[in-house]
Parts: sequence; C-alpha cells; structure tokens
Amino acid sequence: MAAMGDDSLREERSLRRILFVAAGALGVVVISSVALWWAMDKRGPRPAEVLDPVKEAAHLGRELESGWGKSSFITAQDPAGPGEQVSAFDGFAVRVESTPDGARVTAAGRELGTTPLASGIACTPGEELRVRIERQRYKTVERTTRCRKDAMVTIRVALAPR
Repeated sequence: MAAMGDDSLREERSLRRILFVAAGALGVVVISSVALWWAMDKRGPRPAEVLDPVKEAAHLGRELESGWGKSSFITAQDPAGPGEQVSAFDGFAVRVESTPDGARVTAAGRELGTTPLASGIACTPGEELRVRIERQRYKTVERTTRCRKDAMVTIRVALAPR
C-alpha cells in the first residue's frame, strides 16, 4: 500500500511539473506574439499599403491637418547675394563652410563657433550683417550679407594661406 501511495505521489508531482512547464511555454508564446505584433505595428506601412502615392499623400495631409490644425510652407523671399546660397528657414540663420574646416566665425559682434556651422541670429530683415571667418596661418575673410525673413544664408569660402 505504501508503494502505491508513493507511485501516485510521484505521478502527481510529474503532472504538476508538466503543467508548470506547459504554462511557462504558453506564457513565452503569448509574450513573443504580443512583442512581434507590437514590433510589426511600429515599423510603419507595409509595401502593399503604400502602392498609391496620391492616396498616401492625402492620408499624410489629413494626419498633419488633424495633428497641427494648420500648417504653412516657408519659402525664402530674397535673392542670394554674391557667394551666397539662400534656403527656406524659420527665422534667420547663417551657415558657414570653409576650406579647410575649423575656421572661427564671428557675426553681429559675437563668436558663433568653428566651421562648418549653422547658427540662428536675431536680426531685423534688411539689416546688414558682417560675417568674419578666420583661421591661424590663413588670410581672414569678411563677407557682408543681409538679414532676411525666414531664410538661411550659406556662405562658402576657400581660405588662402598667408
């Protein structure tokens, strides 16, 4: 009788272990499925969903409109001066590129940093702005530009050795 009780106890323990392992495996499957579903949902539209660019653009426009209420396009209003490139920007900024890099840039009486750089500058549209580009063992270059409304002015210079 004792042997029979031991056998049923062993069977019960074996069944508990099997159920415990099965429950753990089921949990792993459920968690993996949820993680996979979440990852697929976050990766964006599938190729089959972006077949019609017109429909996609309309969808994007509705999302922007509903999210921002009203949006507008920024365009550069003034033409570029000599040696400048003008791009649309919110406010006014100057971008300076030099060959070689690492030249110190000052504008409106303050140091902006070293090239290549882009920096917003508080100024009134139409106001003259002097940009000074200097590096040791190279000739200093000064460029004058005008502040513009909603524009980034790019100035590119090749520094000549002294």
